[in-house]
Amino acid sequence: MFQKPSMIRRMAKRQPGRGGRPSKGPRDLMVTRLPADVAEQVRDLAVDRDWSYSETLAALVAIGLEHLADLPITPAEQEELPLTKAS
Repeated sequence: MFQKPSMIRRMAKRQPGRGGRPSKGPRDLMVTRLPADVAEQVRDLAVDRDWSYSETLAALVAIGLEHLADLPITPAEQEELPLTKAS
């Protein structure tokens, strides 16, 4: 049955700046494609830690930035694709 408007309770208004999760500070969105086996490892790690994928990747990048000397000097070389048709 329908209730009369006078019987409907007002919803509590949310106070600005109250409730919800606390801010983690300014963030910047970056997107990449991971090899399937690496993505699976990230997902497993996130589940084990009960973190989001984003939090897990952010932590891994932060650790990686502390070890820049371990990165290859040049990006991995990409092989030239064979041309099968002339344009």
